[in-house]
Amino acid sequence: MARNIIGIGLAIAVAFTAHQSLAGEPSVVVESISPGVAGVEFMGYLEPGQSFKLGPGQSATLGYLASCIKETINGGIVTIGKRQSKVAGGKVERLRVECDGGKLILTAEQAGKSAVTVFRTAPRKAKPGAIPKPQLTIFATSPLVSLTWKAKFLKIERLDKKGSPMTLDVTALVTDLAKHSIKLEPGGIYRLTVGKRKLVIKIDPLADDSSESVLQRLVRL
Repeated sequence: MARNIIGIGLAIAVAFTAHQSLAGEPSVVVESISPGVAGVEFMGYLEPGQSFKLGPGQSATLGYLASCIKETINGGIVTIGKRQSKVAGGKVERLRVECDGGKLILTAEQAGKSAVTVFRTAPRKAKPGAIPKPQLTIFATSPLVSLTWKAKFLKIERLDKKGSPMTLDVTALVTDLAKHSIKLEPGGIYRLTVGKRKLVIKIDPLADDSSESVLQRLVRL
């Protein structure tokens, strides 16, 4: 009897740990969603194992942070995975887009843990005047900045060339630089600062002002 109790206790502990390991680690950003879909919102984040239902005529566009797969789903029951969704009773079209997949999900996880500064790896002591190594590459000239907490200002600084910093008032959790008519220079290295959080990004040398997916523009702080 005692062994059975211990075994049941261990099983519960393992299940609880597995559940906790998924919490706060999003795999999907919602790029678009039809009105009336319960529990899903535009620019919201979903974790593996979550599911939602799309009724007739309803659709969703999902961007997977790790695999850089954009899914357009019409109808059915959608279950979120780590790299793509399972869709029962609906239709799904998948398109792989150019994005900094592995780094994108790491920065998203760190931001979700309310880190003071977002780092992919432990920071090394930089030499005076050295340009910091970019932590994320963006494949469009106007990033989409998604915040995990409310802030007042977003500061953008050019690091590889001299230039005046830009400061934007932040009125929502999502700031689209395109709506502020801000285009960053292809190949440029920038530091984005919100409160005490900082992230160094690089704009891909071939980037322009068009994009096929939010994944190509997404910066999460």
